Amino acid sequence: SLLLRFWVNMLKNPDFLLDVDKQPCVDACLSVITQTFIDGCSLHQQKLGKDSPSSKLLYAKDIPRYRKMVDDYFHLIQHLPDISDDDMYNILSQHSQSHSTSCQTDAALQQLYQYALQYRVELLESLDEDSIARRQNLASQFETIHNFINKDHFSC
Repeated sequence: SLLLRFWVNMLKNPDFLLDVDKQPCVDACLSVITQTFIDGCSLHQQKLGKDSPSSKLLYAKDIPRYRKMVDDYFHLIQHLPDISDDDMYNILSQHSQSHSTSCQTDAALQQLYQYALQYRVELLESLDEDSIARRQNLASQFETIHNFINKDHFSC
């Protein structure tokens, strides 16, 4: 599922992740690469003939090698030792700490606040209309944050 749901999407649509403009000729090439990736992950052998699409014929001789690579990959994963929940938590915590300086939390919060400020009226109306938001008093909390920031505690 990871290969076919995530990676196929990334291969076919790099603009989801990267700020790129995908031209039609690039889109066609990415479609061929994506289909080859799907075929390499497939469990059944396809019968190709003279009426098969040229995009499938282009990499047909490479598909068995790709399938072997995928099989080897999953075989290795299957034989990895189990990881405990505590070990996983520690690994993720260490990873998070090692990248804590690369996150620009203040800049992200500032941009988020500027966006919220731009749509302040609409946000407040939506928060007032929503029953859960009313129970949690979110409109009032938003106003409190807005007033706090406007008292020059932060420069936005």
